[in-house]
Amino acid sequence: MATDWFSVLRKVPWSDLIHNAPKAAESARKLWGSVGRDAPLADAAAAQPGDAPQPGEAATPGITVLALQRRINALEAADDALQTRMQAASALIARLTEQHARLVERAESQRRRLWVLAGMAGLALALAGAALALVVSR
Repeated sequence: MATDWFSVLRKVPWSDLIHNAPKAAESARKLWGSVGRDAPLADAAAAQPGDAPQPGEAATPGITVLALQRRINALEAADDALQTRMQAASALIARLTEQHARLVERAESQRRRLWVLAGMAGLALALAGAALALVVSR
């Protein structure tokens, strides 16, 4: 199991990942900032053919206005729900991106520590070999 993880970790382009982590975090912050602002509402969709009277039909202004008002209310409610969901998704993306950036920083520091430990182990192995050679030669 450990060898699977090591093979996966060796294949990760760490330098690219570390290089692009701040850009990803900044992009998430920009996305959160753009979604967090109150965007002007887009024009409501054009009326469906069933909402307006067809040519030759008698139009009742009260019914048409009520139908249009109900449709506007439904569109505004849907827009509010979508706006709320989009803000929640953007906040989640921003949090995940910041966590990812912190994870990459920690992984990079662990990688550096591993190289230092490998160097120290190599040095200790060389010293042990030299000491063994010295003992054997006497």
